[in-house]
Amino acid sequence: MKRGSTKKAEKGQREITCLEAFRSLYPFLDGEFGSERNREIQRHLDRCRACCTKFEFEKALKSLIQEKAREAEVPLHLRQRIASFNRGLLGLRGEGAELNER
Repeated sequence: MKRGSTKKAEKGQREITCLEAFRSLYPFLDGEFGSERNREIQRHLDRCRACCTKFEFEKALKSLIQEKAREAEVPLHLRQRIASFNRGLLGLRGEGAELNER
């Protein structure tokens, strides 16, 4: 399907364009839309191989990044600096912000 093109939607259903689908890529993958918007995008992906391929690639990449991020060991000094920064942002004075060593 060409960018900006649409196929005929079923009665009462809105059909989105490739451009709209592409602009919705990350919010869709992050689960930020309601069920109706998700259905619109999924219908488009079911009909458009080019968009489906892009979405599947981004979904796999996001999953890989999340997996690798969980495996990464963050040094204690960095975790302490982040906690200190967060306490400053929240106006806390060390309440419950101690970090356990891994």
